[in-house]
Amino acid sequence: MPKLPQRTEQNQRLWERAFEACGKKEALRGCRVSFLQSVLMIENQFRPRYFRVGEYGALLATGLLGAVFGRPVHSWTIGPCQLGLPTILEYYRTGQDKLRSGDLKPGELCFPEDTAVFHQPSVRLKSLGELWQLFSVIRLSRSMDILAWRLSAAAEKAEQDYPGRLNLQLRALGTEFGGRFSYGLMAERVWKEFETPIIT
Repeated sequence: MPKLPQRTEQNQRLWERAFEACGKKEALRGCRVSFLQSVLMIENQFRPRYFRVGEYGALLATGLLGAVFGRPVHSWTIGPCQLGLPTILEYYRTGQDKLRSGDLKPGELCFPEDTAVFHQPSVRLKSLGELWQLFSVIRLSRSMDILAWRLSAAAEKAEQDYPGRLNLQLRALGTEFGGRFSYGLMAERVWKEFETPIIT
C-alpha cells in the first residue's frame, strides 16, 4: 500500500483548513466532513500543490482550444480534491452552485441518476464561462462542496448499509471515489490517524 499522509504540523493545518472550508460543520450535503478531509489528505499526498500548477496550465491551454474551437477536452482530475472535469461541469450544469449560495432550497435539484456522466473520457466546453467554472476548484471551499455533492448519494447508501459503523461507511465512500477497494482502506486509515486526538 502507498505511503499514507503522516500527522505532521503541515498536514494537521490542512486538515483544519478543510474543516473551516466546510463552514465548520459536521456534515456537508449529507457527507461527514471528516470523510471529505480524508480524501483531501490522500489526494494532497500524491498530487502536491506544485504539481497542480502544471495541471492548471494544461487545462488553460486545452480548455481555451475546447471552448473557442469546440474541440473535446480530455478528462482528467484537478484541484486539491482531484475532481474529474465531468464532475465539475455536471455540478454547475445542474445548478448545484446556486444551492450552496442559498438561491435554491435543498431538494430542488437532484443528483444525476446516471453516474456514468462522472466517468466520460472527454468533455465539451460550451463557453469560456465553463472553463472559468473548472478553475473554481482552486478554492478549497468549492472543491470540498463539489466533492460532497459527488459523494452525497454514496454517503446515503453507505449510511443505510452500515448504520453507526463510520469506518465501514468511509471505506465504501473511498472505494466509490477512488474506484478501488484499496483507496477505501487508505481513506479509512487516514481518517483514524487524523480524527484521533493528540495526546501530549
